[in-house]
Amino acid sequence: MIVNIMKTVGGAFLVIGTTIGAGMLSLPLITAACGLPVAIVSMIISWSVMYLTSLKLLKLCSKYPLGVNLTTLISDKMPVIFQVIFTVIYLLLLYAL
Repeated sequence: MIVNIMKTVGGAFLVIGTTIGAGMLSLPLITAACGLPVAIVSMIISWSVMYLTSLKLLKLCSKYPLGVNLTTLISDKMPVIFQVIFTVIYLLLLYAL
């Protein structure tokens, strides 16, 4: 039983290390290909999108009680087909991480 748990944890760490490692290795290559000013502008745009998204998520979370997950947050606001699509994408993201 413990061996199976250790194999699962080891596999999870392997996926996490690969994901983080690939991203960190690609950053200098992308910066060298497009130049420093373009890389800085793209990082500022990326930060801006993440910041605005977090503000919108914070506003949405303030309307619901504590402990609500993302699929519950969208249940009142979106049609069922979008809820299914979001849930599948959310599960794939959690699987990838």
